[in-house]
Amino acid sequence: GGEVTACTECKGPGQYSDEALSSACKTAPAGHRPTSDRTNIEQCPKNTFSIGASNDCSDCADGGHSLPGSSACEQCSTGKYYDENANVCKLCPMNTFTISGATDISGCAPCEGGGHSQPGSGYCENCLTGKYFEEATTSCKACPKNTFSTSGAADLVGCHSCKAGEYAPAGSGYCLSCSSGTYYDESLNTCLDCPSGTSTATGGVGLGACEICPEGFFSSSPGASTCFACQPGKYTNPDQTGCLKCAAGKISGVAAPVCTLCDIGKYAEGEGNVECKFCDDENTIVGSITLRNGTTTRSGCLCPAGEFVLLGEDKHEDQTCAKVPEGVKTTVDGLDLENLDIKKGFWRTSKNSSDIVQCMAEEHCLGGNDTEKQCKKGHEGPMCGACSPGHASIGSGPFLKCVSCEDGDAGATVLFGCAVFAIFVGLLIVISCCCCGGAKKRNQADVEDDDIVLASNDSMALGDRRSRTSAERANSTIKKVDKILSIYAEAKPYIKIILSYLQIVGGLGFAFDVQFPPMFTNLMSYVASVVNLQFLNLMPLGCVMTSNYHRTLLLYTVVPFVVGSLNFLLYKVLKWRNKIDASNTAYMWLILMTFLILPAVSTVIFTTFACRTFDGQYGRYLKADLSIDCDSPEHKVYEAFATVCIIVYPIGVPLLYAINLWSDRALLDPGQRRLVKDHGEDEGLKMALEERARLENMEEHRHIQSLTFLYDSYEPKYYYFEVVETIRKLFLTGGLVLLGPGTASQIVISIFFCLASMKVLNSCQPFIKDRHNYFSEMSQWLTFFVMFSALLIEYVTPEMKKNKDFDRLLLASQLLGPAIMLLMVLTKSRDVSVKLI
Repeated sequence: GGEVTACTECKGPGQYSDEALSSACKTAPAGHRPTSDRTNIEQCPKNTFSIGASNDCSDCADGGHSLPGSSACEQCSTGKYYDENANVCKLCPMNTFTISGATDISGCAPCEGGGHSQPGSGYCENCLTGKYFEEATTSCKACPKNTFSTSGAADLVGCHSCKAGEYAPAGSGYCLSCSSGTYYDESLNTCLDCPSGTSTATGGVGLGACEICPEGFFSSSPGASTCFACQPGKYTNPDQTGCLKCAAGKISGVAAPVCTLCDIGKYAEGEGNVECKFCDDENTIVGSITLRNGTTTRSGCLCPAGEFVLLGEDKHEDQTCAKVPEGVKTTVDGLDLENLDIKKGFWRTSKNSSDIVQCMAEEHCLGGNDTEKQCKKGHEGPMCGACSPGHASIGSGPFLKCVSCEDGDAGATVLFGCAVFAIFVGLLIVISCCCCGGAKKRNQADVEDDDIVLASNDSMALGDRRSRTSAERANSTIKKVDKILSIYAEAKPYIKIILSYLQIVGGLGFAFDVQFPPMFTNLMSYVASVVNLQFLNLMPLGCVMTSNYHRTLLLYTVVPFVVGSLNFLLYKVLKWRNKIDASNTAYMWLILMTFLILPAVSTVIFTTFACRTFDGQYGRYLKADLSIDCDSPEHKVYEAFATVCIIVYPIGVPLLYAINLWSDRALLDPGQRRLVKDHGEDEGLKMALEERARLENMEEHRHIQSLTFLYDSYEPKYYYFEVVETIRKLFLTGGLVLLGPGTASQIVISIFFCLASMKVLNSCQPFIKDRHNYFSEMSQWLTFFVMFSALLIEYVTPEMKKNKDFDRLLLASQLLGPAIMLLMVLTKSRDVSVKLI
């Protein structure tokens, strides 16, 4: 009806208006509530309710439930919950409960503290101590062994395992512990002792609770609560039940599982060692080492490679390692004096000798450590330098060879050698006779290249010849002889100088006891055999007759003495029969023979006294023949014989030269110094030579022509210089043998003597021709070079003896002299004006 003046908002409890132009608000019925804008109503959600005329729905009380749009809540009974989907109350699951029912399953609270419940329970029950609830049987069961529950458990998980080292019987409410050193045996249900080799500090369950002792520790008896460490010098046995002593060569510290081998250089004797001893100790061998780890005895301390045990005064205590002598292999460990491993080419007297000697030739000595088998077959004695019975020697020194006399070739070799020697001697006699036959014309040849022409000589010689034959035949003969004599006169000084040089240098290796480089040694050995007339050494005379150095001494001294005596007798007979030319030739042959053989014979004589002393009781043996004992009565006889020979040869021959020259000094030097002073150097020399030639051809003085070999190359005032040269050769050949052989002082003295002789040569300039002076000086410089090389090789740089370049240099120096001589003889070159430096 009446007129509407305003709209009133529905605000009252449960009011709403769902139509426009409503005249009144509506009220929400039971189970509903108005919407938020109050334009409609909606059902109450589940588990809420409304009795109507209410703005909101109320929640169901604990345990209540409701469907949507309910006006009141329903309550599930104790032990149940509401299942919304099924819209029914269901039983709470096992081991859960609800006292007043639950709105959903989450309201079924789980049992706590080991409690349990049947489905639909309003409370939980607890199993007794040591038990758990088994759902399958819905009963309480005893907890398994080694587990426990203090107040019962809801399931098996609630039975807690015992701690390590504890145990529990089935149904236990707590765990028990075995005492230290014991373990729980389930089968026997008791605690047993841990076996030996194991231990436990807290007890445990099962044998596994007994821990095996760590390496280096042990338990020797059952029931051990701890393992003990092995003492130094010991190690644990395999089952850890005790300790064993370390074997010899090993050591250990505290708690060692194994013993350690001694390091190289140390050793350990006996058992149970806590430390290794050093080999390099005054109680062992100072400087020694061991060859491997774990050396067990003091005797295992050996000298390293390159060293050997050197014994002191006390052979058992005072021992040290020293560098092995030269000639011992340096690649072998553990050498002592008795087992020194000798290189090939070296030798020693016995196993107790440390004096290692280099053999004359490497092939003679086999080396090794057996002193009974160190010589090559056929060789024996000191340095394997003597020939065994049934063998004969060929050569000498480094070229000595012992050939078997059973081969059948020895006799043929001897015959062939004798034939060669005879041919050589025959040629020497023929040449000598040819040269001596023209002695009267020597001065013309001597001065031919120096423009010192002796005109008077020509006329006198021509007159002499015409008196013997017709002029025509004489002139033809003179020209031929003069040509020969010219070449002979030119070559003779060179030949004498070279021969003297080779005689000296060829024997230096033997005299100095020095091994020169191989090529030089080979060359000088062959040269020495020729210039020293050692042909017999090249034949195995020992196969056909008794042959040793004593026989050589007799041969070299008696034969020349007999030949010389016969020659001298022939000279006297011819002179007595007034055959001047023939007697001069005979005496000149005597002079020539002594010139050729004197150095060789003197060396042989002096070598009789050159003995080599070997260490120990081995004795002294002759250097030139190591089969001869220098202390034997037989050798003493030969030494006495050699002493007499010294008077005959090294003293007698130079004295013979000096007496002959001195007795005719007025003829040989007709006042050169006076003539030089009056007429000058060149003119004075020319006049002196002319006068000497004139005197030579005078009938009463023709005997001095037999001495031309000694003086005709020298200026008249130095007519005696061949005596000086002979003394020089004797000193540098045979004399060196007695001058401290094998010592540095021997070489040094020789060098000083060589320099002094060069000074004399330079001061005197004795040769007529300057080129002969220069050539002589060069030969002495070469001698000095070889001597100085010997000093370097032996005492400064021994490796030079193996240096091929140095060997070639030495070899080339020996070819220099003959090459220059040949050049000068062929070209007759003019005298040079500059001296050799």
